[in-house]
Formats: sequence, structure tokens, C-alpha cells
Amino acid sequence: MAHQDLVNIALYVHGAVLLCSLTAWYKYGDRSDILAKSLEGTESTLSKLRKMISDDLLTTIKEVLSTAQTQQTNPILGPDGRVLFYSERDANFLKSEEFEQAITDFVAFKCDMLSGYRILIRARSIWCFWARVLSWSILLLIVLQILSLALHGYDKIVVKHLPDWSVHGTLIVTGCLVLIMFCLPFTIMLCNHDVIMKEKVKYDAP
Repeated sequence: MAHQDLVNIALYVHGAVLLCSLTAWYKYGDRSDILAKSLEGTESTLSKLRKMISDDLLTTIKEVLSTAQTQQTNPILGPDGRVLFYSERDANFLKSEEFEQAITDFVAFKCDMLSGYRILIRARSIWCFWARVLSWSILLLIVLQILSLALHGYDKIVVKHLPDWSVHGTLIVTGCLVLIMFCLPFTIMLCNHDVIMKEKVKYDAP
């Protein structure tokens, strides 16, 4: 293939990728907008889960406290014949077997809810991380296309005949970056968004 034909193909490819990149940047560049749309209602679900967990834990602790022994004061006869009083103090309640067993039972019975809260937090964090990666990747792709167009445009106008490997290199780098963007950020964001939606449906269902 002639060098000029190769340059023309590169110009068409980089121009098309630049247009697609600008469109993607318009949609995904502003992370606040996509964050609001994709994670809408997630914080309300987390707040609902926190309230459910705290209410159930409070009920469990109240039940244990209601059965705990209180401090007792008993009269005794002193050596001089006068009546004295002594107090029996209970052991530390937080270290008692009843309290430890109550917490163990709570975790065992509410493991699904606790796990759901952890899954939702983790999925949201992963989604936000890859949303940042995606926006920076799109910006990098735009800069790369502009530089490639400038390089090959100079080659075409001035007829400088830059090495063929420079044309091949920009096309390969562009293809790899586009492939990585579709295989990593988009895929991981979609998977974690599905996880978020599944948990929201589970706990927000009427």
C-alpha cells in the first residue's frame, strides 16, 4: 500500500474516533451527571439499611438488658450489733456471656442484611472508581486523536513521508485504548450497576 493511501486511511479512522470520543465525553465526561443518574436512590437504600440494622440491634440489646441482673443491696449485722449494707456488683455487662451470645445471634440472623449493606457499599465504590477511569480514558483518547490527526495531516500536506511505523503505531495505540475502554471500564461499571440495582430492588420493594 502506498504511503499516502495509508495516511488517508489513518486520517479517516482518527477523525471518526475523535467524533465518537467527543460524543462519549459529552455523555460520560461530567461524572457528577452520570453519578446522579446511575446511583440515584442508592444513598436512600443505604440509609434504610442502616436504620433497619440499628433498630434491630437496639431491640436485641434492650432484650438482653431487660434480663440482666441489677446491682443488689443487702443488709447484714455488724460486729457492734448495728445493721450495715453491702452491695453486690455485677460483672461488666459488655463482657458477659449473655451479651456476647446476643451479638452472635444478631449477626447470624441478620447476616443477609449486613452482607447486602457491604455489597452495596463495595459496588458503589467500584462503580465510582471505574467512572473516573472511563472519563480520563476518554480524555486521553481525544488528545491522542488530535495529535494523530495533526501528525498525519502534516505528513499529507507537506508530503514529508514520515515512517510507515508512525501511522501503524497511532492506529494500534488507538485500537488498544478503545478495546481496553470497552473491556474494562464499561463492563465493570455495568456489572456493578446490576449489583446495585439488585440490592435496591431487594430492600426498596414495597
